[in-house]
Amino acid sequence: MRTIAIVNESSLVGADDVAQCTAALQTQVSRDFAATWGIDAHLRVAGDADKEDELLYLLDDARQADALGHQSLLTGPRPCGFVFVRPWLEAGAGWQTAASHELLELLADPLIHLAAIGGYQGLPALFALEVCDPVEHDEYEIDGIAVANFVLPTWFRSAPLPAETLVDYLGRLAEPFTLSPCGHASYCMELDHWQHWGARRCPRDRRQPAAYSRGRRRRQMQRGLVAAS
Repeated sequence: MRTIAIVNESSLVGADDVAQCTAALQTQVSRDFAATWGIDAHLRVAGDADKEDELLYLLDDARQADALGHQSLLTGPRPCGFVFVRPWLEAGAGWQTAASHELLELLADPLIHLAAIGGYQGLPALFALEVCDPVEHDEYEIDGIAVANFVLPTWFRSAPLPAETLVDYLGRLAEPFTLSPCGHASYCMELDHWQHWGARRCPRDRRQPAAYSRGRRRRQMQRGLVAAS
């Protein structure tokens, strides 16, 4: 079983909060995500991760990531994700939902190179295998902790589905390759040219990939700036 080490390097959240969040995320992964995606993992809070661990860092912001030299993690084959706590706290939102979002996408596509064939505006396209982006800002609670909604494998199917088929965990979307009011998705209609599709209410800071985001890293890999294995 895969192991995800949650490494807290943020000055804004304490050990108890991280432990409570990790327990809720473990329930989400093993109960909800594994049941629909067939992917389970063991989560643990770690000061120093083992070499076999995949990594999920809690950081104050991108400036702290730069200062700590985390750019080097973007160029290697070790799966890792980043959660920046300060922007969520300043927006009055829970960083735990962001941690859930990043964790599930790390599980679904650890090396950020998977895609599924779909359609955009009636034309064929490749869609990045990002399982939380299309339902951004949809959430539910586990033991009082808000966690992210996620799309199911059926969201990435182009073939017609029976009417009762769910395409996201909470049942908010009606069809594959659709977005929630704040959702977004990355797609590619020609090689080396990933584009971003955002719903009308998609936050402006999500319309272009930010530093350390999976979208930015995916584009770097396509351009040959990051080695993927």
